[in-house]
Amino acid sequence: MHNIRAQKGMTAIGWLLTLALIGFFTLIALRLAPVYMDYYEVAASLDSLQQVPEVTQKTPAEIRDLLQRRFDMNNIDSPTAKKVKIRNVNGVLNVGLDYEVRRHFMGNVGLVVHFKKDVKVISH
Repeated sequence: MHNIRAQKGMTAIGWLLTLALIGFFTLIALRLAPVYMDYYEVAASLDSLQQVPEVTQKTPAEIRDLLQRRFDMNNIDSPTAKKVKIRNVNGVLNVGLDYEVRRHFMGNVGLVVHFKKDVKVISH
């Protein structure tokens, strides 16, 4: 007769379930990592507007063109600079971007990630 206290370790089914969970979360991380890396590049592009001289004097079209060139340089396809909302209120430039990214996960399941970034640029 087997003593319960002498039994140690996981069964094969336990190992398979553990490996399946690790694989599932690894797949999610692999699908979402590029999306978040793009977001950090978008956020850096918006933040870099504070370093542009006299950016508050530029028209919204010029600012969008500047951002689109930065997006193109960093290989960012989504979002485009057309989605950037720009308002100039009393010399303070409010630049905002609100977008979502959809990625295929597996089968008929997808992942949706929503991002929002607002930057206030004060004239120098």
